Amino acid sequence: MKDEKGSVRTVYLRPMVLAAIFVVAGQIWVYAQWGAERESAGDLAESYLWNAIVTVITVMSIGLMSGFITGTRYEGFVAGVIAACCYVTVLTATILICFQLDMTFGLFGMSRDPKQVIGVSLALVLAGAPVFGWILHSRPGKAALGRVGL
Repeated sequence: MKDEKGSVRTVYLRPMVLAAIFVVAGQIWVYAQWGAERESAGDLAESYLWNAIVTVITVMSIGLMSGFITGTRYEGFVAGVIAACCYVTVLTATILICFQLDMTFGLFGMSRDPKQVIGVSLALVLAGAPVFGWILHSRPGKAALGRVGL
């Protein structure tokens, strides 16, 4: 694909890879905060497996949604805002789904202090969304991604 602007790499792969970096960093932060101290009703290996599955689905959803909506139709600031909104939408839904899973299966440790876990998770999402959109759709962000091979 010689057309850099509309290539699969720039439309879908970049958002997925960037989302993977952001989501995994967020997961590490959440586990650092609550993972060590929580007493999960479920098996720890089961918790990690669910977390890995949720992370893969979330990353793919962010990348595909962002790529599908912005595609080559939008550029610059507007595309960045749309990508940030996709990021917030998918991750907020993921947090709420994980909350419901935790209330049922006790895998994520949210039940001990759900308001704090959800609040901190949403704060991380809202803080990361503008950065996500900026990196994907600003000239300096695109240049940086290009330098690292994305």
